[in-house]
Amino acid sequence: MKGRIKIISCTLLYSIVLSCNTAKPQVTFDTHIDDEIKEYVEEFIVEGKKRGFDAKPYVKIIDSIRINYDMEYGYLGLYTPKTNEKFNYFYGTVDISPINMSSKMLLKSTVFHELAHVCGYQGHPCDLCPDIMSSVTNVKPKDKDIKDKVSWDAKVDVLFKQIKGIPIEDNAVRRYVEKHIRK
Repeated sequence: MKGRIKIISCTLLYSIVLSCNTAKPQVTFDTHIDDEIKEYVEEFIVEGKKRGFDAKPYVKIIDSIRINYDMEYGYLGLYTPKTNEKFNYFYGTVDISPINMSSKMLLKSTVFHELAHVCGYQGHPCDLCPDIMSSVTNVKPKDKDIKDKVSWDAKVDVLFKQIKGIPIEDNAVRRYVEKHIRK
C-alpha cells in the first residue's frame, strides 16, 4: 500500500512540476487603470479612433496604468515594456508621477505621451518643443495653451499621424498586437 501511495505521489508531483515548466503565464488583458487618470486613457482611445487608429488593443496588453508615488524624481511618466521571449508576448506598465496632478493639462499630456509609447512610438522628436512627444514637457503650461482647444487638437492630430506612420514590420509591439490581439 505504501509503495502505491509513493508511486502516485511521485507521479502527481512530477506532473505538477512538468506543467509548471511548460505552462504559459496568464495574460488577463484586464488593465488596472487608476481612477485619477482613467478619463485621459479613455480620451486617448476615443481621440485615436476619431483619427483612424484603434488604441484599445495596445492598452489591453498593459498590466497597469497608475500614479506611482514612489517614482524617481525627474520623470513625469515612464512606460516600462516587458516581453516574454519564450511565449512571444508583450505586456508592461505605465507609471505617472504624482507631480502631474498639479495640472489637468500636464496630467493629460503625460498620459497621452506614455500611451503613444505603448502604441509603438519610440524616442522623442525633440527635447523641448510643443509636440506631445517632446522629451521635456513644460511643467507649467501657459494658460492660453490650456484654454486653446484648437492647439491641443492639432497636437493630437500630429501625435496619431506619427503613431499611424510607424511601420508595423519595424516595431515588435505593433507586430505583436496586429498578429495576436486584433484577431
